[in-house]
Amino acid sequence: MPRKETWAPKSAVERLPLAVRKDLRDNWDSVKGEYEGKISAVLGKQYAINFNALEVYPYVEGTQGFVNTPLGKIFAGYAQCLADAVARFIEEYGEDGILHFNEAVSNGEFILNVNESGLEASVIGCDVKDGTYRILFRYDCLGYNQNTIYETMLSAIDTVPREGFPVEIKASIATYWDEGAEDVRQAIGEILAMPDVVIDPNFEENYAAMKGGNPDSVNWKEKFAKVALEYFNGGIKVQLERQGFKDDDLLQEGLAEALTSKTFKLRVVENMRKSGIHETFIEEGVCYIQTTVENWEHNLPYVGEGLVNLL
Repeated sequence: MPRKETWAPKSAVERLPLAVRKDLRDNWDSVKGEYEGKISAVLGKQYAINFNALEVYPYVEGTQGFVNTPLGKIFAGYAQCLADAVARFIEEYGEDGILHFNEAVSNGEFILNVNESGLEASVIGCDVKDGTYRILFRYDCLGYNQNTIYETMLSAIDTVPREGFPVEIKASIATYWDEGAEDVRQAIGEILAMPDVVIDPNFEENYAAMKGGNPDSVNWKEKFAKVALEYFNGGIKVQLERQGFKDDDLLQEGLAEALTSKTFKLRVVENMRKSGIHETFIEEGVCYIQTTVENWEHNLPYVGEGLVNLL
């Protein structure tokens, strides 16, 4: 049998060659403060970039294509792409992004490490460990794919435990729910002659359920509020129209008698009352729309089907 390939991290060197020290002075130390300043200005907090040349230098020789590339320029490349990624992150997520980033990276420090996953590591990645943001390179890919740092930044920040919603969920709510929910609510109210109708996305409970389950979609957080809104817009609203509630006094009165809370509430549950993708029922004056984590995005145009039969 072929021998299984193994990997172990390299030990740091005690001293760098003179040529490397000169290169670091000329190409890294001379620009380090500039990148620290850009990042600190965007985040409103002092940040330091502490790349340890003694630890990183041993990986230069084993990186194909970068053997002759000065380490100082490699460091500067990481720093420039890091600064660009932070600026893009804050442009995308605004004040919430600043808040979450600063809370997660509590040490105000960026470092560059070899990825401990060794042979299984991706070319480049990021994480936050003990309050320090780490750029992680594969042991044989030092300097590669620096311009993709942003791609793992959100997951690095959102993986850090904190109270409340992660930044991606907040962004989804602001983008989809806050922008569109009132129009949908008013439209449903007009159909039912119930101007003060309430549509309750139940975000906190539903996020907890989704987080604890196994959603089919890998980007469910990004679409979280969009899908929630569609339960009411493409589901309940469309079904109320199809079932003839608009301009039908009898149906409107019948629903008003049952829907004493005037509330439609979305709920993700572990087990539904009946088999199916989702179900709608009225209980204690609330119209519940229920589904499971596995069926979160499925068959939304049929949400509320048969509602008239509940009256």
